[in-house]
Amino acid sequence: MELVVFFLIIVWIVPIFVCHYMAKEKGRDPGGWVVLSIFLGWIAVLIIACSQDSMKKTLSDQAELERLRTLQRAQDEKRANERVD
Repeated sequence: MELVVFFLIIVWIVPIFVCHYMAKEKGRDPGGWVVLSIFLGWIAVLIIACSQDSMKKTLSDQAELERLRTLQRAQDEKRANERVD
């Protein structure tokens, strides 16, 4: 009985959580990947591991980087103005 429970956890339940985490990190729909992993198990994990980040995530990362650059410029200008005064 314990072996069956262990088998279910490793083969069926763990891939669900792994797919959810990986999909979220890659900017993909976690819900869809959870459903896929219920049916495909570790095969779904391999598929998401080999896939690229979504364009949405890439654009989001670029927007965040640009926002941080803007904040940095504003801080630099503020420091420069404080030195002049």
